[in-house]
Amino acid sequence: LRSHGLDTRGGRDKMCFRYQEYRVRVQAELDADEPRPFHVVASEVNAATVNREDIRASLLADQAASANESRLFAAATDSMKAATAARVRAARARRHKRTRHDQATN
Repeated sequence: LRSHGLDTRGGRDKMCFRYQEYRVRVQAELDADEPRPFHVVASEVNAATVNREDIRASLLADQAASANESRLFAAATDSMKAATAARVRAARARRHKRTRHDQATN
């Protein structure tokens, strides 16, 4: 990769992908009427790799934020359900107390 001017960072799969991308672009340049120098192609591949990794990182961050929002919504929903259940229990207790009071006075 270094001999072609490609970035050597990342895992094996990233380096293989980068080299395959380079080969495809070099073949396209060889078929072109006015091929560009290979070092220009290598710099484009490196820039595309960085751009792809930035996009992937932002998508992962968006997914994490979305998952966090879902957890917060679920927690808020559970909290509302618990508050509603507490209100219902309190209302039943008041009703039961009134009923017992009415029975005792009759």
